[in-house]
Amino acid sequence: MKLKHIVWMALLGAAVLLAGCQPRQPKINVNSKEFQKKVTEGIYKVAKPQYAFNKTTDQLYFNKATNTFRIVSNDGSKWIEVKLQSPVGSVGETLKASLKSQGFDGVENHDAIEFEIMKKEGEKCWLWSQAHTLGVLAFYVQ
Repeated sequence: MKLKHIVWMALLGAAVLLAGCQPRQPKINVNSKEFQKKVTEGIYKVAKPQYAFNKTTDQLYFNKATNTFRIVSNDGSKWIEVKLQSPVGSVGETLKASLKSQGFDGVENHDAIEFEIMKKEGEKCWLWSQAHTLGVLAFYVQ
């Protein structure tokens, strides 16, 4: 009976040790509400800026003919470009875009990414991709 009890306790101890060694994967649960609180044009990953517009060192640009939003450094050496495949529609609609950058470290490039239009105010729109936890707060002209 004692041997059975010792084996049982050893198996239980081994199970506890193995369960404790399993790495836990942190869940990234970011919703668009955090991103919608942002007020500065830029690119946001997990609702934190990868790059946000700086009015002393950058310029904002939107080309209505090509649906292209850009942040460009004053000397033109660095830029971020978001080219929308269609004009900005209504809140709740989706649109595809490409995201390219040069000279800004940490800004991800994407050839085609789907965004949901989360919010529009004046000449700003909040575009969010839950799949990539990526947001674009863009200046645009209708």
